[in-house]
Amino acid sequence: MLYHPERLLIDARVLNLPVTRRVMANLPDLHRELTFELISHRFSAKAKQIILERFPRCRLDLDEASRQIKYGRYGRKKFVYPAGEFNQLMYEVRASIERFFPAAKVEYQV
Repeated sequence: MLYHPERLLIDARVLNLPVTRRVMANLPDLHRELTFELISHRFSAKAKQIILERFPRCRLDLDEASRQIKYGRYGRKKFVYPAGEFNQLMYEVRASIERFFPAAKVEYQV
């Protein structure tokens, strides 16, 4: 989790940790104007290559076989979560956001 006056970046895995709850409880003023952008992990073949070169012990899920292929701008192929897995992930993250930040808005999801 990273805090910046204009952004709060939260890894979805830490939303339910006790320490996260304590941190959020100490940021009461932030709750009123907080917005979220939910961005799922996606990668291209080139991005995978760069990640593995720079971070050889990386534990990111970069298994192309477990992903769905999507074509982005200019026809570039990228690997994304399958629809069912993506929807479940977004459901769980949104539920945690609503629980911890009831006044916050999700402005973007991909």
